[in-house]
Amino acid sequence: MVKPARGLAGSWLSRLPRQRRMALGSIAALLTLLAALVAYQTYFLPQPEPETASPAPVPDTSDPAPGVPVEAPPATAGAEPPAGVPGPAETAEALGPASLGHPLGGERLILKPFGDSDRVLDDHRFYNAIAFEASEGEAVFAAARGTVASVEEHPVEGLLLLLDHGGGFSTQYAGLAEISVKPGDFVQQGATIGQIGLPTLARSELGPHLAFAVLLDGDPFDPETYLED
Repeated sequence: MVKPARGLAGSWLSRLPRQRRMALGSIAALLTLLAALVAYQTYFLPQPEPETASPAPVPDTSDPAPGVPVEAPPATAGAEPPAGVPGPAETAEALGPASLGHPLGGERLILKPFGDSDRVLDDHRFYNAIAFEASEGEAVFAAARGTVASVEEHPVEGLLLLLDHGGGFSTQYAGLAEISVKPGDFVQQGATIGQIGLPTLARSELGPHLAFAVLLDGDPFDPETYLED
């Protein structure tokens, strides 16, 4: 008896149950469909363009339209304040930064400069005024017009007077023996406000002198920046 040739019907697939053959056929058809979709998206659909950074906006330097408000540029940090007159409005439009008259009426020898090491209290703070050489009994003048803010006895600097010139700007005078004004008085630039006295024990090495300080909102600045030439 002749045996039939081994073909598809005799293969391992033909020996599987009918349900198993149908399941394998479904999986093969699904894989074929997925491969066709991937190929279609890769070769036939348009690809998105790569994103590029947009250029920085160019500021508009043209003239603004009539009636449109223009914001002022911010103030420059560290700009020196005007001095010499009370009130912010007057201060802004009147005198420049180098506008203080000399509190002793002219150039004097500087005994201790602004920012010098000050070891009176055995620490490392800096001297926040200028010590000008003076004579006992010599007149002291207001460096700018303003209001007497305070008069006090300082343990290191001696008799001390503070003039308020408005806008946070003030001048301080120390080393006095007498003061001819009182708190609340308004004085003009060049008015006599006191007299030089003997120094305190802490400042005895300087001899008679005027300790002159310039303050903006309570912070000291070098007085030589503001004194008139």
